Amino acid sequence: MGKKSKRNKRSSAAASTNSTSGTNTNKDESGRSKSTNNASGNSGSVAERLSRRGLCNPFTPTTQEELDAIVTQPTVSSNEDDPIKPPKDATCWICLEGIMDDNTEPLRRNCACRGDNNYAHLKCLVSLATSKSEDIWTGRVKAASNSDWLAFGWVWESCQNCKQYFAGKLRLDIANEYARSTEGMVGGVRAYRHIVACSWVTKSMFEVHNPCYPENYVLMESKYDKLLDLVQKTYPIYNQGINPALQYINFSLKRTEAETITNYSQTVASRIRMLDSISSVKSEELTKLYNKWNDLSSRSVQRFEDLEEISKKDPIMMQQLKDSILHVKSQMTYFKREFSHLSLEGLDGTLPDEKEDRNLVSN
Repeated sequence: MGKKSKRNKRSSAAASTNSTSGTNTNKDESGRSKSTNNASGNSGSVAERLSRRGLCNPFTPTTQEELDAIVTQPTVSSNEDDPIKPPKDATCWICLEGIMDDNTEPLRRNCACRGDNNYAHLKCLVSLATSKSEDIWTGRVKAASNSDWLAFGWVWESCQNCKQYFAGKLRLDIANEYARSTEGMVGGVRAYRHIVACSWVTKSMFEVHNPCYPENYVLMESKYDKLLDLVQKTYPIYNQGINPALQYINFSLKRTEAETITNYSQTVASRIRMLDSISSVKSEELTKLYNKWNDLSSRSVQRFEDLEEISKKDPIMMQQLKDSILHVKSQMTYFKREFSHLSLEGLDGTLPDEKEDRNLVSN
């Protein structure tokens, strides 16, 4: 089959794929048949109920004002760190262009896609995710048959071709573009979308940047602190008891905060393990990090327990929260046993190795 015929075939496939971002009421994003109670119907009924009561509907399209407020420069795409490099005749599965079409943007791939025509440009991936994320948020389509408007982040996290999570540097580049595309929403009813994007950035950084190293840890610490500060500033927007839509987002915001604090504590724990293996590190620094980890872990458990109290009427959500609490508490128990020598009760201003040496000398 010639190049032109292959491209025509790919065009048809791409057109079929892209049609899911429209108003097709027969299938969801994963290609499964929808029930008659589709996303558009749900969104419309919610909008109507809120409108009748004179309440704000947050599930509306991004405004031009929010787009104009974006100030961060786009990510410069590079496939240097990608595990698989494209051949010269490779093409983007979205726009169907490649190097041979004088398109100089690097072709990327770090998912489960295979074949010379299953690479993609970062700009194309971002454009597709932006469009589909908007459709999910506004209720025009569903990410899956059992999902709702708050599943908008899935299209940024997973490849829309193979449905697998992105990995490595490509994952982080897309995550940064995700955060950039939503930064104009801060301070408004769609601010939660930016918080979810920033949360995904921190998760992606943990995969790409080893927090054991000081420069990486400082960078990640800054991201976590800024995100948690933004969460606190955003709560007043959604903390309105009379609006069920904002209540729903407010609950999800609390859960995102709990998960972020948990991930933050794991980042600090990784740094502690690295420093504890270096005998020259002063114990004061380790103690400070240990206390920070202990505080974050305790806060995480408290946040999840608060959510559990709110979710008593939802048995599925209750079980999920119980599992999260058990997971965090198990990590805390394990870590406290591993680094009991760093706790205030067991620290006398010397390193563990120095304590053992002193005991040997005294005996």
